[in-house]
Amino acid sequence: MANNTHITREIAEWSRDQTFDKIPREARRIAKRCVLDGLGLMVTGARQECTRIVRDYCLEAGGAAQATLFGENPVKVPAASAAMVNATSGHSMDWDDTQLSSYPDRVFGLLTHPGIRVNFGTMTKPLHVGRTAQSGVTAAELAVRGFEADPDGLDGKWGFFQVAGGGFDLDKIQGKLGSPFSIVDPGVSIKPYPCGSLTHPSMDAMLGLVTENDLKPEDVENVVLYAGKNILNPIRYETANNELEAKFCMPFLLSVILLERKAGAKEFTDEYVTSQKVMSMMSRVRTQVDPEIEAEGFDKMLSRVEIQLKDGSKLVRESDERYRGGPAFPLSDEELQAKFTDCTEHLLPADTRQEIFTTIAELEKPGNLDRTLGLIKGK
Repeated sequence: MANNTHITREIAEWSRDQTFDKIPREARRIAKRCVLDGLGLMVTGARQECTRIVRDYCLEAGGAAQATLFGENPVKVPAASAAMVNATSGHSMDWDDTQLSSYPDRVFGLLTHPGIRVNFGTMTKPLHVGRTAQSGVTAAELAVRGFEADPDGLDGKWGFFQVAGGGFDLDKIQGKLGSPFSIVDPGVSIKPYPCGSLTHPSMDAMLGLVTENDLKPEDVENVVLYAGKNILNPIRYETANNELEAKFCMPFLLSVILLERKAGAKEFTDEYVTSQKVMSMMSRVRTQVDPEIEAEGFDKMLSRVEIQLKDGSKLVRESDERYRGGPAFPLSDEELQAKFTDCTEHLLPADTRQEIFTTIAELEKPGNLDRTLGLIKGK
């Protein structure tokens, strides 16, 4: 494509000209929910080993005390370093939100939540987010000092679109920024479970069978999950040896629902994942590709859970296409606050959490952003 599109310029100018009053009310409402969700995840993610390593690295590097690292021992470091640590922390539990794709005909037509799949279940997956945030802050700090780049860095002849993707669809980009705001349409998903989004409908199907039939682990002979390769390929571990792998291991994720009837921060630790009861239950769960489910398309997260009981009976539940946490079935404010509590109760007392709920709900009021950050830091 000839370099006469100037998409790079359009994006830069749109970003420069944005003002608060141009953001739709619904976009602001959803954004506040994402802020609450994200802050909670940064706090709980600060306890993860991958975050500790990145944090230690940045502390050893030193530099100006510009921005705060969240967690139990908040400390200030250079802004780019804080961006890397906090973003790594926010993604370390794999509990952060996902943006729906605007166009279902894309290679993976449901979610826009990129990373490199070979690193699913490793420390490097959350570092992708950390490095992206660090690069963004670094670019801004250099730009304000006069640092320059090619004005067609995205859509130029040898720009990002061409090098990374072999081109782009002009009609899907030009004039689309803010029309509509994608946080509203097609929408954003806030995760109910700290694992890959593709697993959530299956986990909820299992939860329904367990609670409605009051199942106990000792009642179960085995479990089979039927799904398409769009789910089973990225959720790639047949058994989990640590909590990182557990996030992408369907046998673990179905097992934890059967064992605990929930899956939150307390269930995603190495100690829990490798416990005898979990290992025993995982050995009774397997997955199988179902061609009919796969034929429904990669833009759907469909599956079927079949539980064979020791008494010879079988329980079957298909996943709900309207998955919980998604735009069509969002978490309630109460569910979101419960998730924040799960993430932060080790650090923040109940009255502080309640004040945070209030300040974020009115985040546009003068002083509320600073107040919120102070409360997260325990001040």
